[in-house]
Amino acid sequence: MAIATSTALIIAAVVVAVAAGASAYVSSESAAQAEEAQAKASKAQATYARAAAQQRALDEEAAAEAADAAGKAQRAQVEEAGRRRLLMTGALAGAAGVESTEGSPLAGNLEAASLIQYNAQLAEYQPKVQAWSDRVGADRARFEGQLTGGLNDYQSSLFKSRASSTRAYGTIATGVSAVGAGAGTYLGGYKPTPTASPSYYNPGNANLLY
Repeated sequence: MAIATSTALIIAAVVVAVAAGASAYVSSESAAQAEEAQAKASKAQATYARAAAQQRALDEEAAAEAADAAGKAQRAQVEEAGRRRLLMTGALAGAAGVESTEGSPLAGNLEAASLIQYNAQLAEYQPKVQAWSDRVGADRARFEGQLTGGLNDYQSSLFKSRASSTRAYGTIATGVSAVGAGAGTYLGGYKPTPTASPSYYNPGNANLLY
C-alpha cells in the first residue's frame, strides 16, 4: 500500500513537471515570437525612415536647383534691361551730338554699368540664399534619416537578441522538466531487492536456524 501511494505521488510529480515544462516552453515561444515581430517592425521603420529622408533630401536639392536657376534668370533679365538702357542712352546722346565715350557722358555710362551689375547681383542674391537653405535642408534630412534608421536598426537587433534569449530559456526549462520527469519515472519504477536475513548455526540443535 505504501509503495502504491509513493508511486502515485511520483507520477503526480512527473505530470506536474511535464506540465510546467510545456507551459514554460509555450510561454517563452510566444514571447520570442512577439519580440521577433517587434524586431521586424523596427527594421521596417528603419527602412522607411531612410527612404523618406532620402526623398526629402531629393526634394530639397530639386528646390535648390530651381532657386539657382531662378536667380540666374533674374540676374540675366536685370543685366539685359540695363544693357538696353545704356544703348538707348547712347543713341539719344549720339542723336544730340554728344560723345558718350569721353568726359562726363563716359563717367555716367560707367556709373550706370556699375549700378546694373549691382542690381543684377541683388536680384540673384535672394534665390542663392534660398538654394543654400534648401541644400542645408537636404543634408539635415539625410542625417536625420540615418540617425532614425540607425536607432531603429539597433532596436531591431535588441529585440532579436531578446527573442533568442527567451527561446533559449524556454528550451532549458523544458529540458530540466524532462530530466525531472525521467528521474521521477525511474524512481517510481525502481524496487529495491530485499536483503535475506542472516542464518545462525546452533551447535545444540543442528536443525535450528534463527
